[in-house]
Amino acid sequence: MAEPILLTEDNDGVRILTFNRPDKRNALDSELTFALVEAIEKAEAEESVCAVIMTGAGPAFSAGADMREFRDREDDTASLSKARSAAFRKLLRMIGEMRLPVVAAVNGFALGGGCALAFACDMILAAESASFGYPEIRHGFTAAGVVPDLVRQVGRKTAFEMIMTGRAFSPEETLRLGVINRVLPDDKLAEEALALGRLFAGYDENALQRMKRILHEVADLPVADGIARVDGLKEQN
Repeated sequence: MAEPILLTEDNDGVRILTFNRPDKRNALDSELTFALVEAIEKAEAEESVCAVIMTGAGPAFSAGADMREFRDREDDTASLSKARSAAFRKLLRMIGEMRLPVVAAVNGFALGGGCALAFACDMILAAESASFGYPEIRHGFTAAGVVPDLVRQVGRKTAFEMIMTGRAFSPEETLRLGVINRVLPDDKLAEEALALGRLFAGYDENALQRMKRILHEVADLPVADGIARVDGLKEQN
């Protein structure tokens, strides 16, 4: 029997989701994308889950969208391709909107959609072997769907460089840009990600949820509007 395309493990309130297509550099095909949406929905609904870690099996976090999934199929793939894209966009939104903190433990490549998925997480721990980037333009494709969030996170100039040059960014570069939180030796990545997840799991659940909600809601507001929004959230609670 083939292994699941997405591995799930629970450890002290931490749900670890491991992309399991190592021979494909964990490229995001329809099956894996749909499985991730389902897994996030399930984790959000389970009270015993207090934090989520995403990582990849083998030498990569994720090489991005599986561009070969539809290449050799004879049936009409347009509807499935559209459904996969919609599911991926939903996944990126869900990570920011869910109550649980989500940590990306990035081992190896995080490219294209894989980079967008890592950047959508609340925190990113990166192995020294990691690399980040959007190589689509080098292959004649666009990465338009990731631009709004990328500009918000890294600014216009850096987003332009990442999208328009297609080059890979090292963990040290992305750390300087403030997009990732820590760079770790490869053999310490899983351990440190789990320790971080356990830290979140040990905090008061309601306080953790409120803080994540506040951070995401005020991130792009002017200071005065952010203060007003926080005051409104206090009144609701």
